[in-house]
Amino acid sequence: MKITEKQRAVLLFLSKQPHAIPQEIGAAAGGTKRNIPQGLGRIGGAMAHRLIKKGLVEDASFLRSGFPAYRITGAGRQMLLCT
Repeated sequence: MKITEKQRAVLLFLSKQPHAIPQEIGAAAGGTKRNIPQGLGRIGGAMAHRLIKKGLVEDASFLRSGFPAYRITGAGRQMLLCT
C-alpha cells in the first residue's frame, strides 16, 4: 500500500501521542494558507477518514467523551517502519 508524504507526516505525528483532534491532524498535514481552525479541522477530518479506510488510523472519540479524536493503529506503526 502506498501513502503520500502528507499521510506519512500525519502518521508520524500520531505515533508520538495517544490521540489527536482533527485540527491537530490538519496542522500536521500541512495546514491551510490562513491556518484558521475550521479549515484545519476539515483537512484533518478528511485525512483521518482516508487513513481509517486504509486501516492505519482508528476513531478514538471515546477518549474525549464522544468528541472527534483519532489514533494510530498497529498497522499504521508498521507502515511507518516500512517507508
